Amino acid sequence: MRKVLLIIVCILLFAVNAVLAQNKLKVDVSYNEKSLQFNFCNSTDDTLYLFSTYFDSTYISAKYLHQIDKSKKEYKISFKPLLPFISPILTDRLILGEDKIMKSGQNVFEFIILKPHSELQIELSKKNLFRKMGIRGNVVKAYTHDDFLKRKIKTATYDSKKRNYKLYFEFAYYLKINLITTREAFFNNYHSAFLQQEDFDTIIIEVDSENLNRFY
Repeated sequence: MRKVLLIIVCILLFAVNAVLAQNKLKVDVSYNEKSLQFNFCNSTDDTLYLFSTYFDSTYISAKYLHQIDKSKKEYKISFKPLLPFISPILTDRLILGEDKIMKSGQNVFEFIILKPHSELQIELSKKNLFRKMGIRGNVVKAYTHDDFLKRKIKTATYDSKKRNYKLYFEFAYYLKINLITTREAFFNNYHSAFLQQEDFDTIIIEVDSENLNRFY
């Protein structure tokens, strides 16, 4: 009986910790004819770092961020880091355009700081987000991380006629970034830095599917 009770307590503690981990950062969304406003709330005692590299207009409509799952009828725009194609170091040979998102040494970590018990708003342009709507090969089919590393990514086409798809946005945030923001820290602590760059949490929010016509 004691063992059973102990197991139950451990499960409950694990569940509570899981909920707390998921609730470090909260987000809601509002929108108008020109943009979406994402309101982030950090209700913890920790400073959180919202990964923001792909908020840039160069990347925001890149097909690798726009994923569709035809079987689930889901369209997800993900701003989580595409590792290993991002680091604190840029090469001397820079590539122009959105294709650099899949090239090493072309993309650096950028963050927006969320101080403890603070809120901030990120505004993303509708025109930039969906400027490739209907263009052939404007999105990719949903993929796993293993597919990504092996470059087994298939393009697809999404257009404004698919009103029955649910729209999701995915964001990533870190608790620690001290080893991945400077060249010196990265190389002096390479193994730890490699682990730190993968140590992020994600948060996904659904945009009301009834209002999709506002964005296309």
